[in-house]
Amino acid sequence: MLLAGKTPKEIHGAIGVDNGLISYYRRQIGIAPFRAGAPIGVRGRNKKIIKIAVKLRSAGLTYQEIGIRFGVTRQRVHQLLSKK
Repeated sequence: MLLAGKTPKEIHGAIGVDNGLISYYRRQIGIAPFRAGAPIGVRGRNKKIIKIAVKLRSAGLTYQEIGIRFGVTRQRVHQLLSKK
């Protein structure tokens, strides 16, 4: 469920696992902490992240998969890549 991009609330509702355990497993598999709608850094950092995101996108990853790696929503990834 974590790899599918489900939120902690969705996971808790489906299988009843508490947020602490969800966070533990996110760290174990290398997924950034979930922050719904959290902005990605400041201007300088955005430029670096956009370069990485462009490479990931050209490698075939979806906006959702890229968002999971950076701990943001797929919409935010789309916004950043659309500005380019």
